[in-house]
Amino acid sequence: MSTNKSVDDGFQDCIEDIDHNNSYVKTKVINDGSEPIPVTLDLTVGVTTNIFDQVTAVATSTQTTILSYTVPASKQFKLQLVEASGENIATYEIYRDTTLEAKRRTYWGAGLDIVLQFIQTNSAGLVFTAGEKIEIKVEHERPMSGDFDARILGVLEDV
Repeated sequence: MSTNKSVDDGFQDCIEDIDHNNSYVKTKVINDGSEPIPVTLDLTVGVTTNIFDQVTAVATSTQTTILSYTVPASKQFKLQLVEASGENIATYEIYRDTTLEAKRRTYWGAGLDIVLQFIQTNSAGLVFTAGEKIEIKVEHERPMSGDFDARILGVLEDV
């Protein structure tokens, strides 16, 4: 959805607050009075997507997929956050199809969980396109089996 506004010569300041699915856009347009200023706001909002999964009794030295998500057709997914944890020290890997995107390890004294944020100043997340698969995998070296879980959080948008 786009909203087009034109600030005519009679307005020096125009402040417009728009509520769209609980997202707020505050715009201040200052016109010096010489020319109208066309303003276009793109209010397209994606769907916040929160996916959780878990695996139990993961054997030693066996890479296991905890979570798998394939981006639907005509969509893109902006991965913003990955959380994972388990009962044992482990290595967690985040894949785009077969390409490794990130890797983290847990160890005693630092906690048995990881948090990866893919949001940066100029980025809304790590972008996955239609048909691409996100996988969170785990491998541990402890002598006993372990339970592990993972969550991905991001925004699913139409393209």
